[in-house]
Amino acid sequence: MNKLKNEANEFVDEIHSKFLDFKLSRTKDYGYLICEKCSGYYKLQKGESLEDFEACECGGKLKFKKKLDK
Repeated sequence: MNKLKNEANEFVDEIHSKFLDFKLSRTKDYGYLICEKCSGYYKLQKGESLEDFEACECGGKLKFKKKLDK
């Protein structure tokens, strides 16, 4: 019975750890690309950078900002 309980606890711990990793990766701020022409913006995802993008959909130049201005 203890073996089963230990395995269940390990399973729950593993799922909880994966959930926390997922939650943190969804809320982490990787910065934003702001268009100098239309002021549109795109929130960067994990692993993306300014170099991955050529221009805004409108053709405007993109610049990187860590946070959006309020």
